[in-house]
Amino acid sequence: MLQGGKIVYGRSALLIDCMIRDLSEEGARLKVANARDVPDNIRLFNSGDNMLVDAEVVWRSPREVGIPFDGRLIAISESDDPKIRNLRFHD
Repeated sequence: MLQGGKIVYGRSALLIDCMIRDLSEEGARLKVANARDVPDNIRLFNSGDNMLVDAEVVWRSPREVGIPFDGRLIAISESDDPKIRNLRFHD
């Protein structure tokens, strides 16, 4: 499985593009340009379903990070934060 996504951090002001691989209910493997740029605590935006979830990086390789999900999925449309709502690709 390969889906586009964004790593969200810094009070939802900073983004890193990623490809979501090995997505499950518990977590995912993310392909990034440089894993050193990804902070330890993130929110993952999945462009395939316009959902956001909190996560923590538990492993890194030069171009990938592994994350278990820390919270429930949140629909972008339900967010009070306009920066988060603007992540939406499609309704």
